[in-house]
Amino acid sequence: MEERRTSHRSRTLRGGKILFNDRRSVLDCTVRNLSPEGACLQVESLVGVPAAFELLIDGEEAPRPCRLAWQSHDRAGVEFSLQPSEALPSAAAQPQLPGRRASSDSRRPAGNDASGGATTGRSRSW
Repeated sequence: MEERRTSHRSRTLRGGKILFNDRRSVLDCTVRNLSPEGACLQVESLVGVPAAFELLIDGEEAPRPCRLAWQSHDRAGVEFSLQPSEALPSAAAQPQLPGRRASSDSRRPAGNDASGGATTGRSRSW
């Protein structure tokens, strides 16, 4: 098999977290090897792992944007992206649904607000 990596990956055994869905979804993983360009991750199951996500490695302060390069039964190779915009779509790039406003007020449930205003008597389920 031909080696296509530009740099050597060092063996490691570190915990990690796969972050996606605007960091609302998290999957645990083990980082098996690591280089400046990518890593090999071991996961319980690859079901639900998106093609692009952020990887937070235990002991590091910031997550790294990355994308899947290959996958097998319980392992995945990832390439680190240079910029977060390469791995994750921005909220500005996502189309707005009809009838939805972009302001933060559209996400606020009905009820008493901090200024003491009264409720409308109706409740909303989001």
